[in-house]
Amino acid sequence: MNGNPARRRSVVTGIGAVTAAGTAVNLALVVASARNPWGATRFTLFDDAMISMSYARTLAETGSLVWFDGAPRVQGFTNPLWTLFMTLIHLLGFEGSTAALVVALTGVAVLSLLAWTAGSVVRSVLPTEAELVGSVTAATVFLLFPTSYWTLRGMEVGVVALAAVTLLRLNCGPGDARRAAQWGAPMTAIGGVLTRLDFVIVAVTMALVAFLWSNDPPRRRVAALTGVSAGAAAGASLLVQLAYYGSALPTTYTLKMSGTGLIERATRGTLASAEMIPAIFLSIVALVVVRRRNDSRSLIVSAAALAFLAMCAYSVYVGGDAWENDMPGRFHASVLPLVVVAASCAFGDRSVIRKLATLRWIVPIACSLGAVGAGVLVNPSGFALDRTVTVTIAVGMTTWAFWWASSRRVPRVRPASILPVVTAALLIVPASVSVQPFGRLMSQRDPLGARTNLWVTTNVETLTTVIDPAATVATVWAGVPAYYGRWKMIDLLGKNDPVIASSNPRAPFFPGHDKWDYDHSVRSLNPDVVFQVFSRDPTEDIPAKLAAWGYERLCLTTGKFSANGAWFLRRSPRVRHDLLTPCGT
Repeated sequence: MNGNPARRRSVVTGIGAVTAAGTAVNLALVVASARNPWGATRFTLFDDAMISMSYARTLAETGSLVWFDGAPRVQGFTNPLWTLFMTLIHLLGFEGSTAALVVALTGVAVLSLLAWTAGSVVRSVLPTEAELVGSVTAATVFLLFPTSYWTLRGMEVGVVALAAVTLLRLNCGPGDARRAAQWGAPMTAIGGVLTRLDFVIVAVTMALVAFLWSNDPPRRRVAALTGVSAGAAAGASLLVQLAYYGSALPTTYTLKMSGTGLIERATRGTLASAEMIPAIFLSIVALVVVRRRNDSRSLIVSAAALAFLAMCAYSVYVGGDAWENDMPGRFHASVLPLVVVAASCAFGDRSVIRKLATLRWIVPIACSLGAVGAGVLVNPSGFALDRTVTVTIAVGMTTWAFWWASSRRVPRVRPASILPVVTAALLIVPASVSVQPFGRLMSQRDPLGARTNLWVTTNVETLTTVIDPAATVATVWAGVPAYYGRWKMIDLLGKNDPVIASSNPRAPFFPGHDKWDYDHSVRSLNPDVVFQVFSRDPTEDIPAKLAAWGYERLCLTTGKFSANGAWFLRRSPRVRHDLLTPCGT
C-alpha cells in the first residue's frame, strides 16, 4: 500500500518542502501583523485569546485561575488546556508582546505539524501511484485561511484540528500504527477534550466509525477505549469545573445558550454555515465514493467526513460563532482539515475516477449554492453581492477543473491522471472559505486583522496613565483591557459575569452579543471608568443613563486615545481629572 522505500522518501521530501514553504508564509504573516501604526512593533492576539491570557497570567502570579487578581471564581474561557499552556508561558517569564509572540509562534508550529500530519495520513493509505497527493494535501491545509487565522491569532483552533487529524490516523489508519494507537488514540482524545469540551463530538464520532465499521478486533478495542476516554475526560472536566467554579459549564456557554430557543439558534446557525456548503457536499461525495468498506482508506474517509458533518450540525445547534461576517467560525475552522483529508483519500485512488464521472454533477450545484451562501450576512442580516462574486470566480475555476478532470475517459487510468482530480477537488475548499476573507484583509494591508487589537491595546496603555491601578473598569472587550490594564474589571457583555450571562437577551440572537444590563454593570457595580459601551437596542440612550449616574465622557490630553474618549466617574478619587478634557475641545 505504501510502495517502495525510494518512493516513500520522495513523498516525505515533497511534504517536507510544502511544510517548509507554508511555515515561511505563516511566519511572514505573524511578522506583518506586528506592524503598529501607533508606536513600536507589537505582537497581539485576538481578544478572546487575551481573555485566556488574562486567566493564565493570574494563575501564574497568584495560583488562582480567575480573570484578574481578586476576581470571583467565574469561568470565562472554554479552552482549559490551552489556557494552562499560556500559564506556562508566563511562568517562563514571558509577558505582553513577547508572550503573544510565543503563542503565535506556537500556532505556526502547530499549523506546520497539522499540514505534515494530514499529508502523512493520506500517504499512509493511498496506492503508490498517488504519491504526490500527500504533498497536495499538506499544501491545501496551509490554504485553509480560517484555520490559519484563528490559530495565528492565539486561539486553540489549530491544536483542536491537529488532535482531530492525529486521532483519525491512530483510530482508522493502517496496522503499522496499531501499537502507537493503543495508547496514543485515547491520550489524543483526552487532550482534545481538555482543550475544548466539544471535541468530544469529533472523538466519539471517529470512535464509533472505527468500532462499528471495522472487522478488525484490535482496531475495535482501540476505538472503544478512545470513545470511553473521551467521555471520561468530558465528565472529569465538568466535575472539576463544578468543584472550582460552582458551575459545570463555562459562563460563556450559559451566555450563548440560555434564553434563546432552539429554532432561533438553529436559524442563525444555518445561515452562518451557508459558506460551508461546498465542503459539506464534498464530504458527502467522499462518503458515497468509499461506500462503507472497512479498509483503512475507507475508514479514514468515513470518520473524517462524518466528524466534520457532526461539528457542522453542532455549530447549527449552538447558533454558530459570532464572526461569520468576517471569517468562517471557529467550530468550522477546527475541522476543515478533515474535509481535505477525506477528499484526498477518497479521490486519490484510480478506482474512483469512473465513479466520480457519475457524481461530478453534484459538485457544481453545491459550489453554486456555496457561492451564494458566501454572501449571506448575519447580525445584521443581509447579502453581500461582492462576496458572492469573489467566491463565484474562485470556486467556479476549481469546479470546472474538477469537472474536466473527473470526466476524462481513459481506458487504463495512468497515475498522472489522478493528481488533477484530487487537486481540483481539494482547491474547492479554500476557494470557498479562504479567498474572500484573505483577499479582504490583504486589501486592507492587515493580513491577520490585528490593527484593531493594536489600537485598543494602545488605548489601554494610554488609559493606565490617567487612572489608578486600583480602579475598576467596565469594558466590552474582556481580554486586552484586563491583560494590559491590570485593573479590576466588569464585563459588560457577560463572558465573565454570571448575572449578565443568565439574563434574558436584549436583542435578536447574536452569540455573546445579545445580553447586557447597564443598570447592573454600571449603576450597581459603580466602576471608575466605562472604557467602551455596547448596545443593539436603538431605543436605549446609554449616554443619558451614564450622565445621570455621574459619568462624563472625557478625552485624554496626552497619549494616543480614541477621539470618542471614555466615560469617567466624576467623583472618583482613582481618576486623574487634570489629565482629562471634554471631547471635541
